[in-house]
Amino acid sequence: MLDKYNHCYNYEESIIHNMNPIVKIISFIVYIIVLCFKFNNILFICNISLVLGFVLFSNIYVFKYLKVIWNFKLLLIFLYIFFLYKNYSWMSITYILLYVIFTILFIYVIILSTTKEDLSNSLGSIFNIGIYKERIKYKFYKMICFKELFIKNLNNRVDNIEYNGFDIRYRSFIIRWGLVLSSIKDIYRDSKKDLRKRERYILKKGFNGYNKRNNYHKKLSFIDYVIVLYDVFLIVYYIMVVR
Repeated sequence: MLDKYNHCYNYEESIIHNMNPIVKIISFIVYIIVLCFKFNNILFICNISLVLGFVLFSNIYVFKYLKVIWNFKLLLIFLYIFFLYKNYSWMSITYILLYVIFTILFIYVIILSTTKEDLSNSLGSIFNIGIYKERIKYKFYKMICFKELFIKNLNNRVDNIEYNGFDIRYRSFIIRWGLVLSSIKDIYRDSKKDLRKRERYILKKGFNGYNKRNNYHKKLSFIDYVIVLYDVFLIVYYIMVVR
């Protein structure tokens, strides 16, 4: 199996390491999109060449990439046997296995040449993951707060010796709860009012960056523009020629 040093950031100086992480991720997305296109030899060569370029210019020992592929040997053997059983041609099986291998390589090039912080920030910038995550957390937090406040107000009503001017201290448990449940709307309203007070305090202080935008920016280098143009070329070539 891979140890922790084989699938974490590799501290090297290279063109790929200095690339904008957002460009790397978008390039990988385009690679997957082209992979799903109607097969074309030129597109296949261009797609594979892009990954080879990333691997060769990452300044990481090729042995490390070979070790990554070796750890997926069982998957490759399974795919080979499966497609052979399905009577795929030798050429089709070769293309599929090559695409699987180069997809694995592309993923590991991104992992090995990008720090965790850059990777998470760039993913957050593309998909707003961080923003949505904080909003979901905040919604759950509000639900928990409301439940606590509702139970608190409910218990206050139950323990209160007076209810609408009547002394319920000596009433039975059923009558007491019946009177309380009849005013459930008032309890709900009081709980919402208490929640709004707490919410104003939370938003004022900030809830784990709930009100903060993910403003991840990193300057584009010359190679970033080259890769973006290359990706655009692949899409345009498919639309204009292959399609």
